[in-house]
Amino acid sequence: MYPFVDVKEYQQYPYSYSREGKLTSMYDKVPILECEMKIGDKYLVENTYDRNNKKPLYEWLTIDECPYLKDDNGSDTSVKKNTFTIGIDPNIGDPIIGKEYELASTIEGKLTNETGTAIPIT
Repeated sequence: MYPFVDVKEYQQYPYSYSREGKLTSMYDKVPILECEMKIGDKYLVENTYDRNNKKPLYEWLTIDECPYLKDDNGSDTSVKKNTFTIGIDPNIGDPIIGKEYELASTIEGKLTNETGTAIPIT
């Protein structure tokens, strides 16, 4: 059954990720869809480890440069991370299921007022 966005009873799983004692969200994007993009020999890789900022960090890397995925203990696995994610930016308390969202904006806003998922190409 598709969770209709206009039926309050189907809105479930409120977003609540924040640091203890904080009332605001720590992240600008909740990942929903994992994607792979390859141009030539380079993959678009979203670096999510040790982020100090809320916006994702994108890098174009060869498969040899791609980092290894981490296990639950933070140790490297034998699988390379060569992907990025597309997601939403809910507010604390908004339902994850049952509400329609725009894609989270990854644009820094320094050059334009546009919003959306921006992929850097250098």
